Amino acid sequence: MRYLSFIFLFFGFIGFSQAQIQVFPLQKTAKSLPTQAQFFSDEDTTIAVEDTVMLSLPFFEDFLPHSHLPDTNHWQRGGGVLLNNNMGIRIPSQGIATFDGVDELGVPYEEVNVRLEGYADRLTSHFFDLSEYGEFDSLLISFFWQSAGLGEMPDANDRLILEFQNEEGEWVEAWRQAGGNKDTVFTQTAVHVDDRQFLHEFFRFRFSSYQRLSGPYDVWNLDYIYFDASRDPEKLTRLDLATTQIFDNFIAPYTAMPLSHYIADTLNFTRDTLWAGLNNLDSRFNVIAYDCVVEDMISNTFLGSIKDSADVVEEYPELYKMIGLPYAALLPLNRDSLELRTTFRVNTDESDSLTLRNDTIRRTTVLKNYYAYDDGSAEYAAGINQKFGQLAYQYYTPIVAEMSDIDINFVQVGENLEGQTFNLRVWQKLDTARAFINDSLLLVQNVTFRYPKTPNGFIRIPLARRLAVSDTFYIGIEQLNKEVITIGLDRNTDTGDKMFYNVRNFWEQNTFVKGSLMMRPVFRSPEEVVGIPKEEQPKTEYRIYPNPTSNRLRIEGRHSSWKLIDLQGRNIKQAEYNFAQSSSEISVLGLPKGLYLLQIFEDQNFQTKKIIVE
Repeated sequence: MRYLSFIFLFFGFIGFSQAQIQVFPLQKTAKSLPTQAQFFSDEDTTIAVEDTVMLSLPFFEDFLPHSHLPDTNHWQRGGGVLLNNNMGIRIPSQGIATFDGVDELGVPYEEVNVRLEGYADRLTSHFFDLSEYGEFDSLLISFFWQSAGLGEMPDANDRLILEFQNEEGEWVEAWRQAGGNKDTVFTQTAVHVDDRQFLHEFFRFRFSSYQRLSGPYDVWNLDYIYFDASRDPEKLTRLDLATTQIFDNFIAPYTAMPLSHYIADTLNFTRDTLWAGLNNLDSRFNVIAYDCVVEDMISNTFLGSIKDSADVVEEYPELYKMIGLPYAALLPLNRDSLELRTTFRVNTDESDSLTLRNDTIRRTTVLKNYYAYDDGSAEYAAGINQKFGQLAYQYYTPIVAEMSDIDINFVQVGENLEGQTFNLRVWQKLDTARAFINDSLLLVQNVTFRYPKTPNGFIRIPLARRLAVSDTFYIGIEQLNKEVITIGLDRNTDTGDKMFYNVRNFWEQNTFVKGSLMMRPVFRSPEEVVGIPKEEQPKTEYRIYPNPTSNRLRIEGRHSSWKLIDLQGRNIKQAEYNFAQSSSEISVLGLPKGLYLLQIFEDQNFQTKKIIVE
């Protein structure tokens, strides 16, 4: 029997349990739920020429997501479709539109009857004037679709539908795809727009899904819509080399970590290679050139290139891997934090300006004050389905460091649990080998449960006291009631082997669920270290060199004393004099590699400099 209940979730909302096959429809929040009559209203089924947006051919949409909602220059507002880059498998081009049983706020269309089926999400275009086209102009709409992807498989009676609006304002079904399959690739389909009833001056088309309405079930993904005249249905391909996803971060195994911890062991925490996907959507092979560059978004600084290459790319569905080679020497390590934006840029011979924007793709790695395995987006939720069950998540730090907070992405599945309590726990060691030794428990803290205000948001829980951790440690929760406390689960990264659970008075390692929990340990910044008083405005500008250093450090500038401390606030060295000096020399021989703080005093004022010992 399995004791972990892992519940399907799309962008922070409800789903199903793999272990006991439990279904929990999401309870509505502040706003009223729309009824089906409200959702497909009369306004949808008539042609309203007032305040219209007119589009022209060729029309192209690959859902490159500038936000989570469809571009209102192309699509009517509302409809419940959410743009993302996470729910598809082997997507043709970065950015897809996902159809499911919740609206764009994550609210299901039906609350009471969890089995009710009907029309759910829709995507409706603005207007096209097709009155100048004839039956033989070969008007064609092509698109890629996928059933389920990383979501739940649609049932056999579910369907994705394409409809055209005729001159009388009626919606006419032009194509449908039934459920019953879970696809691992996208399929391209083309539909003719050649019937006379559609060749009028206010033509529209829309995609909609028919499915269960009580949650993010029965998922469909849509991508790469192209609508134009004079198209050959036997040749749907076009010259477009499209980026898809960046699959790795600059660091490993984390997606984020404290900068000072990274500096302590850049060799082991810098990823050997990172790669991004590229699809050739032409029917022929193509030659490309690409590079991969790194920037710091905090200082808006270009840091360097980690790849510049050329190669031959085979046609779709072969996925080409663009490679980057990260190295720590690129990075300015004397900063408080870095936000590294890794960008793959593809240089092709494409002449179509419509497709040029998908030639670039970016990903950000945060080096600040917390660890994370997840990518910041939850596709599922995970929790222990037993009273007093414990869930632990393993992390590793290369230095002794003080943990100040824990961030958790709680998600609502079923009943609202706000006001209930749970125990937050931190362990230095767990008896995961069942050697009958006591766990090394550092903290048990009772916490009142609450949800974040936004999907994929985090609740920050300050620890009752700062905890010194080193090497391998664990953070987690103990459930005090029978209701499942569910935490966001990212399916695009996999650290399932770092999850442990205890429901039978011993620890078991997860072997069932793939993904990463959105639960992160947070560490105080160097300025918040215990024992460091508030810094006053210094009167002197100091020159500190060399920095980084492995031997000696020199201070130039008038000062009365100095103190070298580590990130735990411990004095490592200090001046033995208390009178004005114009320069000082400090030996760092024998000190462990890493980041230190140098306090330089002048009368009652001081300033702090960060020192790197190599």
